[in-house]
Amino acid sequence: MNNIWRKMSLVLFFLLPGLLTLSCVAIGDNIPSASMVSEENSSSALADEGLSSAAGKKLKPSIEPLYTVTTTNNISFGTGSIIKVIEGITPTTKTVDMPLYLDIYEPVDAPEGLRPVVMWMYGNGFVSQLSSRKGNFVPIAHQLASRGYVVIAIDYRTAYSNPAVSEQAQPYLTMVNNTNQYWVPKYFKPPHWPLLTEEQYKRGIAAAYDDGLTALHWIESESERRSLDMSRLVFMGSSSGSTTGNSLAYLSDELGIKTPEISIMIDLWGSMDYSRFDGLSEIEESEADLFIIHSIYDEAIQIANASEMAARAKAIGLSHKFIELEPNPDGITEALKNGTGHGLALVPILKAKAAGDDQTLFEHIIAFLNANLP
Repeated sequence: MNNIWRKMSLVLFFLLPGLLTLSCVAIGDNIPSASMVSEENSSSALADEGLSSAAGKKLKPSIEPLYTVTTTNNISFGTGSIIKVIEGITPTTKTVDMPLYLDIYEPVDAPEGLRPVVMWMYGNGFVSQLSSRKGNFVPIAHQLASRGYVVIAIDYRTAYSNPAVSEQAQPYLTMVNNTNQYWVPKYFKPPHWPLLTEEQYKRGIAAAYDDGLTALHWIESESERRSLDMSRLVFMGSSSGSTTGNSLAYLSDELGIKTPEISIMIDLWGSMDYSRFDGLSEIEESEADLFIIHSIYDEAIQIANASEMAARAKAIGLSHKFIELEPNPDGITEALKNGTGHGLALVPILKAKAAGDDQTLFEHIIAFLNANLP
């Protein structure tokens, strides 16, 4: 009898961890709930609870939502300088540091392993003070995190903040200053925006790149502590955010700027410099795979450059997908019906579909990520 109990104890000893794991997965199969944390210390504690022990293993993201999501808000990832004007008989200026913040969405009950990262930059035309890293992206962030991705949404300086571009992004500012800026959407240029000079606007373009680069380096510096897989780094942006991402992914090496390697670029109605129409030879086969969504009658950023980017990717054999949003009579917004959608409010990707397509735009993104991430 003692031998029987001894054998049963051994069986339970080896089976119990597996049964507990199965129980956790079953719980995660429900619609993920979200908890909210406001201070970086809470995120640090989460990161320090043994996540770094996952080195060597890779968490494979799922097609369907499985995991509970937690959000940590207002983490400082650096500073960016802005130029303050001091009023007086003779106005003077001084440069001060502005803190930069991000939010992290992550799965808390996923299996142990290095987790793929999605960095998000919202769109604001490089000027708007009304947009932020939150807004319409929050439910998308939760859906990504519930599938196993760590989502990092950042803020960045705009032209209206009167930014000073740091040394690391000076080559990019030089490029912007030397480029014919008629590629900049007319809605986002002076004099459409009061009290904004062309020179200040160009600094706004470069400041977005500057802060995006700072965020990428912050992610890299935190990767071991937070179990982030830098070999599966995805950049996702909207409008000016994806325009900045395209520059970080495809132009940085041309400018001699070192960035963490981006595996996939998700370009939502963005652009690159399309004043040249030279085939965008900066995009190379060894660089980020490319996923584009763009409305064919987009008036904010015309589709011409997106088409050129897709043509370049096809020509060099770069893995890519280009969804052109034609007018869709069944569209869930007027902009989708007209083929003019630009921005997440007008193209809500979690529910929106291209004309004649059974899958949502978000489902296409998830499928592309699963097919192309190593």
